[in-house]
Amino acid sequence: MDLLTTLGRQFHAAQELVRLRVSRNPNEVIEQQATLGERIADSVARFGGSWAFINSFAIILTIYTVINIALDKKAWDPYPFILLILFLSMLVQVPKRRVWQRTELAQTSPYVADDAGDA
Repeated sequence: MDLLTTLGRQFHAAQELVRLRVSRNPNEVIEQQATLGERIADSVARFGGSWAFINSFAIILTIYTVINIALDKKAWDPYPFILLILFLSMLVQVPKRRVWQRTELAQTSPYVADDAGDA
């Protein structure tokens, strides 16, 4: 009888652990543990996906390119625009890293609820 009681307690403890891991929201966990730099990176990434940013960035890229082509031999970043490519690659890496962190946290639990699979 003591064996069944012990097994029952262990089973209930395991069920509670699974319930806690499945019910946690990765976004809330990340927001609670985020440092100042990570919150700034999230803000930059949030703005970087907006239409205001996309339109203003397209205008800035056009102006940058036109100025560098017009300056010809005196341009600070001539035709292949290596400096511009460097800045663009850095701009892409910040949100990519944050998305990777959120995905990794969401996948730490092997018991992810899949509502679509239940239908």
